[in-house]
Amino acid sequence: MVIIFYQLLQHILSLTIIEEDSYSDEAALLNTTRYRFILLLLSMVVPGCSNANDAALPTPTPTIVQGIPATAAPATATALPPSEEVVAQVNGEPIAREQWQRQVARVHAYLTVQEGIDPASETGQVQMDQAALHVLEEMIDEALIRQAARDSSVSITASQLDEVIERDIELAGGREPFDQWLSSHTLTLEEYRASTELQLLTSALREQVTSDFPVAQPQAHVRHILLGSEEEANQVLAELNSGGDFMALVATHSIDPGTREQGGDLGWLPRGLLPAQVDAAIWELGPGERSAIIKSDFGLHIVEMIEQDPARPLSLEMLQTLQQQAWEKWLVTKRANATIERWLTP
Repeated sequence: MVIIFYQLLQHILSLTIIEEDSYSDEAALLNTTRYRFILLLLSMVVPGCSNANDAALPTPTPTIVQGIPATAAPATATALPPSEEVVAQVNGEPIAREQWQRQVARVHAYLTVQEGIDPASETGQVQMDQAALHVLEEMIDEALIRQAARDSSVSITASQLDEVIERDIELAGGREPFDQWLSSHTLTLEEYRASTELQLLTSALREQVTSDFPVAQPQAHVRHILLGSEEEANQVLAELNSGGDFMALVATHSIDPGTREQGGDLGWLPRGLLPAQVDAAIWELGPGERSAIIKSDFGLHIVEMIEQDPARPLSLEMLQTLQQQAWEKWLVTKRANATIERWLTP
């Protein structure tokens, strides 16, 4: 199944699911390190491609999960900070300003060196400022995750953490090259351990949150035509209503290259995978029925229901996506119920 129009654009500081065995070559391993150290914030530096030690550094076994950046940071704080050393509090637990500034410096270095952003330019300054805000929001998410893990009696033992660290050291080629790698990316062993512990903790908590997720769900087999203008959409809908061939109209009009050669077929889909407007319209249709024109951020859709299954097993890819959505909703709820204070003065 290919859904070209449904693309999730990741923010530079959002987390993603990463599987260990998907990193079998140097390029993929460097990508692993990109996410591990930029997106986990406690160690946010991407290795340079020329460093031989980078290719040896392993990715951790557990899954990395996605955090939820805040929709907006507050313009002003509602109270004075308890100390100039505190940049935020999450349910009364402080986030150290020095720790936040250290992470921000790493992200800024990455954006400058690896992404080629000029911090002196107007656009570059905006990007740097946004990155600093998102660093803090990710640190807030980390605090919420740690608090929830503590409340749920989810923990990582010292032996579990030591096992992962020792494996990383071994795969890096030994302690000396591992230490050199840390030093070249301004990371301390303590930060590396904290990052790894957070990954293990988050993975365990995420598994607990999504453990009862149903593996069989109602699914719809649908096809669509994606159009770029209202005039063309009305024309195509009129042709369909006059008996026009759906697949022929897909081939001549659809702007979705991923499904155009398959007659617009999107395959079997559970609820929640498509844009909200399209998803809602699909489940109002019966087999053989066609929607009106549906507007989404990707264009104008005409969707046709082919068949339904009330309890179709989810593919692994779909299951992981829906579990991720469930995790994100859980974290949004934690944010909504938390007392979060920020003091973003320099």
